[in-house]
Amino acid sequence: VPVPFLAVQGTFCVALSCEDNSEQGKKWLKFVWQLLGGALSEKGIGGKTNSGYGYGELKELPAPPPPPKKEYQRGDKVMLTRLSKKDAEAHGKNLLFKDADGNLCIVKKDDEKTVKEKTADNPSIELIFATTQTQNHQEFYQFCLPKESSAFG
Repeated sequence: VPVPFLAVQGTFCVALSCEDNSEQGKKWLKFVWQLLGGALSEKGIGGKTNSGYGYGELKELPAPPPPPKKEYQRGDKVMLTRLSKKDAEAHGKNLLFKDADGNLCIVKKDDEKTVKEKTADNPSIELIFATTQTQNHQEFYQFCLPKESSAFG
């Protein structure tokens, strides 16, 4: 006499976490992951394991791709934050900014002096996107001052 029962097949997401984010906590998390993987592959879970149901394997998910860079359009006004002199020099620049997403931004040469003065006391400034520029295999967003400087007055 056949006995009907529910069976599920597919790929499932198993998430483990540990409140202790130290090296010791990470080791315990890895240990529990290995225990769970061994139990799932050798013992199985649920009923009918004698018939081959309930077995599986754990696979780590690949790292997610980095978020796409923000696509600025020429003329977009963007609030930028000036990096310290040390951080700018690490990129071979004497004046360097970051946008809200952490993308590196430079100022057009003819605007550098004015922008330096305007960011001396306050590191944030709103500039207009001009173009992208690549130097030493590194891409920078390039910005300039608006035509009317009343926005900074």
